[in-house]
Amino acid sequence: MPSHFDCKLGATYGYLSGVLIESGLTGYCPTARGITGNINEWNLGGIPLINMTGLKAKSTYGDNLPVIASSEVNLKGNFYYF
Repeated sequence: MPSHFDCKLGATYGYLSGVLIESGLTGYCPTARGITGNINEWNLGGIPLINMTGLKAKSTYGDNLPVIASSEVNLKGNFYYF
């Protein structure tokens, strides 16, 4: 089951996605900063997906395609604190 925090964060991202679309901002990824504090102090915004991409010379999908870099996550590793 998701935690209370996970539910708040998911609802926030969903609502923010709707606000971005309603404002005519398609192609944006919703973002929330300051989420370790009170929910009233969260800073919400959107990042253009193009800013998150880079060209990959060769991939399984073809040459010189835009990709969003990914990272491996060790689910058995230590917690990430910021």
